[in-house]
Amino acid sequence: MTLDISSFVQQIFHFLYHVIYRDLWGCYTLLTVKAKLLWYSINNLTIGDFLDKQASIRPNKTVYIDGDRHWTYRQFNQYTNQVANYFHKEGYKPGDEIALIMESRPEYIVTFTGPFNKYP
Repeated sequence: MTLDISSFVQQIFHFLYHVIYRDLWGCYTLLTVKAKLLWYSINNLTIGDFLDKQASIRPNKTVYIDGDRHWTYRQFNQYTNQVANYFHKEGYKPGDEIALIMESRPEYIVTFTGPFNKYP
């Protein structure tokens, strides 16, 4: 009987400590992201604005790892700006549709993000 109660208490402790903590942390993280997205939306900011801010705050922080390649915020932002400038020079404007077909590689994310930057 004592072993059953001890086992039950351990299961309750495990549930409270591990599962609920994990779920509460997940909810906190989700709400934080939603609040930041709402703030960006209200202030009419773009992904490019976010990247500019991160590149100025932490330019050498790794944002993306692909095998032995590490992309910093500075590199990511520079490449994204090159893509945005290319689309701007080609005459694309907000509201135009763009299709992107390429293999899965880091450049895909950067190329996908580029058109969302504000044009110069």
